[in-house]
Amino acid sequence: MTRRDCSACGGAGWLDDQRPHPMRTDNNDCQYCQGRGWIDEPDKQQTDLFAGRHLRDQALGLLAESELRSQWIKEGCRVAIQIARSKGRVTSDDVRKAHPIPGDWDPRILGAVFASRRKDFPLRKVGYTQSTFKQAHARPIPVWTLK
Repeated sequence: MTRRDCSACGGAGWLDDQRPHPMRTDNNDCQYCQGRGWIDEPDKQQTDLFAGRHLRDQALGLLAESELRSQWIKEGCRVAIQIARSKGRVTSDDVRKAHPIPGDWDPRILGAVFASRRKDFPLRKVGYTQSTFKQAHARPIPVWTLK
């Protein structure tokens, strides 16, 4: 966290035009900084993290609203669990091979298969490997196993 002067009161701690004595007893503190004259500002990296999580959750919500995509994701979860049971581990590449993505869909939909917020979701991330799909440019992808 970093501190910056309150832009509403200019760092004074109060909003009125009169500048009373520092030992004032009235309670006309700035509503933004609560009379401190400064505001804690979260670090940009932390703010971006929260914004990114919010955008991800919004996108997952939109996917759930589409019946066709929602069914594809549920089937993808079932396939992922089945592969994990048979091979002991599963990646998005495995799911993509066994449960192809429809041609006009964005391949990032695979992320929704593993982004379950259910407490009973039976997979857990145990590491990373490189993707074998040429379109993924050998980027790291999570390896999942049964809990």
